[in-house]
Amino acid sequence: MNEVKRLRKLKGMTQVELAGLAGVSAFTVTEIETGRREPRGSTLRKLATALDVEVADFFPKAEAPQTRGPRLDRYRAAWRGSSERELVHRNVELADRLIELADDPVGLPRKLGGQASPADVARHLRELGEVADELHAVARELAVLESQKVTA
Repeated sequence: MNEVKRLRKLKGMTQVELAGLAGVSAFTVTEIETGRREPRGSTLRKLATALDVEVADFFPKAEAPQTRGPRLDRYRAAWRGSSERELVHRNVELADRLIELADDPVGLPRKLGGQASPADVARHLRELGEVADELHAVARELAVLESQKVTA
């Protein structure tokens, strides 16, 4: 995880200093920074707290999901012209899924058999973003339908 090293250096810390603040061994920090060890979610949280960053900051932008603009456009195009009933039904499904994803981020490791790797966390966050974007597109189409009713 080169980002841990980059952020540590940006903060002007040594591996030993970061380890002390995070409550992990210097060996653990070295292993994570060199990619010889996949950190547990709890370790990532400790490192993030010690560096005063978010866990998501450990993931390079290249690994981030596509920008929201094209994804939103794709969802809007997919739902444009749908019936109100279809939109309301999908709206409820998406809201339920969004709540499920957001409600239990700590349960993610449990769902994955005990430990979530950084890749698992990234997938979870990506799915959360996609569900939120589709929910936004569906809500927008519902608003368009509602405004058409008002003007009719």
